[in-house]
Amino acid sequence: EERYRSILESMQEAYYEVDLLGNFTFFNSTAVKGLGYSADEMMHMNYTAFVNEETARRVFTVFHRVFLTGEPSVGFEWELITKSGITMHVESAVFLRRDDKGHPCGFRGIVRDISQRKQAEEALRQSEEKYRTILETMEESYFELDLKGNYTFFNDALCRDHGYPRSALMGMNYRVYTSPEIAW
Repeated sequence: EERYRSILESMQEAYYEVDLLGNFTFFNSTAVKGLGYSADEMMHMNYTAFVNEETARRVFTVFHRVFLTGEPSVGFEWELITKSGITMHVESAVFLRRDDKGHPCGFRGIVRDISQRKQAEEALRQSEEKYRTILETMEESYFELDLKGNYTFFNDALCRDHGYPRSALMGMNYRVYTSPEIAW
């Protein structure tokens, strides 16, 4: 028991157990630290205290599916709200707990904070959108070719300049419309 407790306490992921109603019955120190509540405050709190109404419905749906099927849900992403009001993006795995007679008695799971990953994904999305907007609004043609000279990426100006629709130009080799003297 001491070994398992040591493992749970050294994990960077939050580990939790809840009853069938979603009330906390056990959790590690990472869960306490991540949510910002004391262990005494968290004990027997319901998961709905950490989420908005929409997320509560999504979480319920996942837990209900796990309850009905007995199959775990892995990679479930959702948002939780800390005691200080900060929204954390998390990814979790949910497993059904059973009592000594094999009857469902609750759930257990692991929660990983993915807020930094979500922020990086959003920054990348915004950057891609910014450059896509620049490429699509500029008057000059922009294109990228593979090593064989086939178009792999281009803007609308290239389609306009060459008189081909996007569907025809994608994958086309630049030599198709280039004179043999300059196509090498």
